[in-house]
Amino acid sequence: VSRPEFAKSFLRAYNDWVVDNAVLADGRIRMVGIVPTSPDVNEMVDTAKRLINAGVRAVYLQADVPPGGVSPAHSLLDPLWRLFEDNDIAVTLHIGTEFFFLDPRWMFAETFQDLFQSPEIPNANIQLFSTVHMSLDNYVSAMVLGGVFERFPRLRLGLLEVGAHWVGSSARRMDMYIKVFPGAAAAKFPLKPSEYIARNIRVSPFNFEPVDRYFRDDPDLADVFCYSTDYPHTEGTKDSMKNMLVKVEPLGEEITTKFFRTNAEWLLP
Repeated sequence: VSRPEFAKSFLRAYNDWVVDNAVLADGRIRMVGIVPTSPDVNEMVDTAKRLINAGVRAVYLQADVPPGGVSPAHSLLDPLWRLFEDNDIAVTLHIGTEFFFLDPRWMFAETFQDLFQSPEIPNANIQLFSTVHMSLDNYVSAMVLGGVFERFPRLRLGLLEVGAHWVGSSARRMDMYIKVFPGAAAAKFPLKPSEYIARNIRVSPFNFEPVDRYFRDDPDLADVFCYSTDYPHTEGTKDSMKNMLVKVEPLGEEITTKFFRTNAEWLLP
């Protein structure tokens, strides 16, 4: 079979497995269904409905290809966002969907041949990790400036394993541009872009990031950053919780509790 045909059959098989195991360990383990991007938004909605009806409480979307051939802010996508909001579904974007957004040939150079070998992401290199967030930054920008979170104020979006170093600058960039374009719809929304990010988006930093600096630099985004282990992958390291605690504990009990517990509770009601 062709590669696209294999991909479709593989995703169907994966979702069948998710449906069969949607509720494990009394709900403490949540299987994440995949809603593949399709030119037909109705096909995406039908996939989402099947997963939700089976008890799935989180879904994974691609961030590199416009869903339904349009911006995620287009009204064509509203039935999908409404479905997720009405059912308290955590929508997630994740590493691994950036290759249609950025041509992989940007990584083809002699100086990028020192590969990062891991069971999870073989043959990755420093260039990939330095740009892996860009497709998600673009997707989030379209959602925020396009009014998705204004129309669906309870929509929950989680950005996982793409770093958090870019979130503060992205929020500041969008806040700046609504002043540059006062006639834009986003400039007339009741909240600033950074306020939608703080309300509707949660992000898990890599364990090596200076997350304490993110809290200090952008206190208005204190609800955004969430601890994650990457378990059972070795990249998470054995002491990630200890390493992160050393960084955030000096910021006080409130920030420590937000980072390790309550911020993520909002994403996973």
